[in-house]
Amino acid sequence: MDDLTHAGQYGDAYGWREALRGLERDWFAPLQDALRRSGPGGLILNDPVNGKTLRLHASDAWKFWRRRRDLVSMLA
Repeated sequence: MDDLTHAGQYGDAYGWREALRGLERDWFAPLQDALRRSGPGGLILNDPVNGKTLRLHASDAWKFWRRRRDLVSMLA
C-alpha cells in the first residue's frame, strides 16, 4: 500500500499503475486463489491492530451484486 500511496501523492500515474499491479499479483490474486480452495470454514482474516476478524467463504466471491462496503465497516 505504501508504494501506491507514494505514487499517488506525487502524481506518478505509471508508478501508481505498477504498484496496483504489484498488489494484484502479490496479495489479491493469492487471496482469491486461497478463497477458492478454502473448505467449509472459509478464510479468517485478522486485523493485528484492533483484533477484529473477518471470515470469508468461497461463495462470498460471487456476491458482486451487493452494495459495496469498505473494509473498515465490514470489520466493525
